[in-house]
Amino acid sequence: MSYPARPWENARCERFMRTLKEEEIHCHQYRTLEELQANVEDFIENFYNKVRLHAALHYVSPVQFELQQGPLVSAPTADGEPAALSSRRHREIFPDDKKKTGKKAKPTPRRSSE
Repeated sequence: MSYPARPWENARCERFMRTLKEEEIHCHQYRTLEELQANVEDFIENFYNKVRLHAALHYVSPVQFELQQGPLVSAPTADGEPAALSSRRHREIFPDDKKKTGKKAKPTPRRSSE
């Protein structure tokens, strides 16, 4: 969820929920909660990620998009720890992260846009 007065942060989640409701939930009648959960899981794993074309991914499915990007290589960092994903706003989202690990948070290098 987004911070107060920052609705744009929640847009992707809201759009996914809209798609889920329009393309799966409102198109079927479910007898039990278990049936709904099974159908939603099937929709996400077998249709949304593998078949459905996404405009943000140049009209390919997420699986096809990842295959086009090539394999991800995860190399250890200089201090021997495995590489970790971090956003540019990591410290803003997790301000007490330094307290939990006992280490000072390292700044994340920005990627150059190509």
